[in-house]
Amino acid sequence: MHCAAPVPEPPRLPRRLCGTATTSRLVVGSDPGDVSVARRWAAQVSHSGVRLARDVAMVVSELVTNSHAHTASGLPGGTTRVEIERLRFQLAVRVTDDGPRPGEPPLPHGPALVFDIVSRYRNTMFDPDLPP
Repeated sequence: MHCAAPVPEPPRLPRRLCGTATTSRLVVGSDPGDVSVARRWAAQVSHSGVRLARDVAMVVSELVTNSHAHTASGLPGGTTRVEIERLRFQLAVRVTDDGPRPGEPPLPHGPALVFDIVSRYRNTMFDPDLPP
């Protein structure tokens, strides 16, 4: 009788990935509950005031939700990777999905809410939590 080698289980998601002093990374699965995990994680790792942390969390939430709704990341076994880099006067948010769903073309545009929030902070060199 021939025995097959055991198949390793895939890693549990969501999970934090190795980062640096200025970069934090998270990978989430296709479970809709992972969106709220990503939102809470983003607010925490932004290391910013309440208002900016809330907005970063909203941007990450919208991007991960979009990834789940419109890409292969929302299919069983799909993943979405989120990275937040803290720079001197800005935060860089990067979201990577699994690409288009099989048989569907890629989407030509991103979510309007994210662009609205980002446009409020674009080219600002001050703490957005302070009054103007």
